[in-house]
Amino acid sequence: MSVDNSSEFVLESPTRLLLDVNVLLSGVVGKSGSIARELYEQALRGEIRMIFNPSYLSELERVLTYERVINLGISSSVVFRMAEDLFLMGEYVPHLERFDWPSLSDPKGGQAR
Repeated sequence: MSVDNSSEFVLESPTRLLLDVNVLLSGVVGKSGSIARELYEQALRGEIRMIFNPSYLSELERVLTYERVINLGISSSVVFRMAEDLFLMGEYVPHLERFDWPSLSDPKGGQAR
């Protein structure tokens, strides 16, 4: 980041994000106006850059087999589009550091994990 004359932050390149796989799925199939959908659309516009690695792709593959995800009716063409979008708008990082971040409470009243 750099600071211009008005003291506002200016991003020199897109912000890099590692989205949870469930957030990615919600962004693909979610309703317009949801936070997940907005993040996905920002990535499509190049405003943010999603990063991923082999573990992320393995998790995505596993999550797509969950009954609750299958029950969403996500077709193979949607899965293919999602994978294609991820490779086009994302950044492959072979190794990502793992951090143990504190969990946050669900704003809808769920429990922190």
